[in-house]
Amino acid sequence: MKTNILKKIPFSIIIVGIIFLIVFSSLSIYKHNTFKTGRDLAVHEDQIWNSLNGKLFYSEDYRANHLAVHFWIFQIFIFPIYKLFPFSQTLMFLHTIIFIMGGFLLYFISEKNLNKNISKIIVFIYFINPTIWNVNLGDFEMVSLAFPLLFLLLLFIEKKQWSGYYFTLIAFLFVQEQVALITVFLGAYLFLKKNKKEGLYTIIISIVWFILVINLIMPFLNQNNIWGEGYGFITIRYIHLGDTFSEVIKTVLFEPIYALTTTPLIHKIVYFLIFFIPFALLPLGTLAIIPAIPILIMNGLSNDFFQMCVTSHHNILLIPILFFALIKTLNKINTHVLKKRLLVVIIILSIISSIIFGILPWIKGFEKVTNIQNIQCFNNELNFYNQNNHDSQTYSLFLRTEIKKIPINKSITTTSHIWAHLTHRNISRSTYMYYNQETFDTDFLLFDFSDLDSLYKPNLSSEAIKSGYTLVWKKESLELFEKK
Repeated sequence: MKTNILKKIPFSIIIVGIIFLIVFSSLSIYKHNTFKTGRDLAVHEDQIWNSLNGKLFYSEDYRANHLAVHFWIFQIFIFPIYKLFPFSQTLMFLHTIIFIMGGFLLYFISEKNLNKNISKIIVFIYFINPTIWNVNLGDFEMVSLAFPLLFLLLLFIEKKQWSGYYFTLIAFLFVQEQVALITVFLGAYLFLKKNKKEGLYTIIISIVWFILVINLIMPFLNQNNIWGEGYGFITIRYIHLGDTFSEVIKTVLFEPIYALTTTPLIHKIVYFLIFFIPFALLPLGTLAIIPAIPILIMNGLSNDFFQMCVTSHHNILLIPILFFALIKTLNKINTHVLKKRLLVVIIILSIISSIIFGILPWIKGFEKVTNIQNIQCFNNELNFYNQNNHDSQTYSLFLRTEIKKIPINKSITTTSHIWAHLTHRNISRSTYMYYNQETFDTDFLLFDFSDLDSLYKPNLSSEAIKSGYTLVWKKESLELFEKK
């Protein structure tokens, strides 16, 4: 069956996929090998490692079951892969495979609506999308597992294969709790497109699951009150709109002007334009854009401005919907000449977007020019965490040598980009959660003051000494402490 599916994909698209795999998996692995991956990779790998070693879903950083933070049940399907290949690089490689799968599934969706040549162009536009580039080069993210599943849901809708649709729907809901909001609106789209039964079932399943997870399961698992009681992300990202999820919903529905202007409105406008202009605003011409509404609302109203960045993984599930809506709009255009001209415009706009957000940030001197959004976006994923621009080879060699000297049975707290190299220990943590936990209690502390976490917490050295640690060595921005 797999052979038959591959035979249906044009050779040119397979070649593009292979090139994408080689380039982006290599860059991602290089980034990790030179200590430029961040906390998210470590968070995911830490709980995968713990799960495979008797502590199911346990996070050392939170000192709790990580399902209380994000309900990532679907991750169990990557456990066997990681068991066979227990390396950070495995997750980085898998990340790239996920986005290639998305491109192949997009072709099948497009072919159901448009001719093969146009479908090839659509897939080409997909593979130069700067959000896909940046998220792929960022840390491995569990939410990315939902990416091909969302494409698969849309494909099953196009084929009206409802048994496959419901099976995929359940899998999709198991990836992360917030995706249920997307499927509520996906159900609304189905209902409006005269698939009333499937639409209602989707809405009911999604709402019941979401309420069950955020009101019962996650609060039950949140024994340590991570970021407060109940569903923690309401507390840290939407507290300006209400103390609970229901209060946030009420504010959005009954005080929309307040909700839109509590954080700068200009950020939301630029956020919208950056994602829609490369598509020449065409996704707005169809009801297929409806599932994007909760993503735009969640990211636009958050007090964490990174959620609005073109580089942010928070926007990755927006991409399948934008392409699906684009295809649906193009399908409604009967004039071949107009369709061809619109595609030329979209290609040009997409290339410009890729240059601004995908290529120029890699060129020294263009970092500020490309920060069009003027919010807390990280412009160059390859230089994400090493702000002092260390010589990568010298820095990496030194760190690897020193890390090997720390006994494997000793616990350690370290800064984010180093933690991803220390997760295969019984206890390893990041300084990110330091002020939440209020104390250091591991055998060793390894700080890099060029790391973003340390820049935000400049007193770590003095706090370490006060907590009974002695300085073992210091080299440039790096410091190692050991408990007396």
